[in-house]
Amino acid sequence: MRKFTPVGTFTALITPFTNKGEVDFKALRRLIDFQINNGVDGIVVTATTGESATLSL
Repeated sequence: MRKFTPVGTFTALITPFTNKGEVDFKALRRLIDFQINNGVDGIVVTATTGESATLSL
């Protein structure tokens, strides 16, 4: 397996939720598009700002 070495700017995204407590996928798409359009090299999901403890499968 190749070792991954991050290079450049990575953004830790928040996880947007609807008023019903579900992941707001439309808002998430807008956040991702914003990051891509502004030149980030990578996106980190469910990191320290991703509310991973509140998500279920």
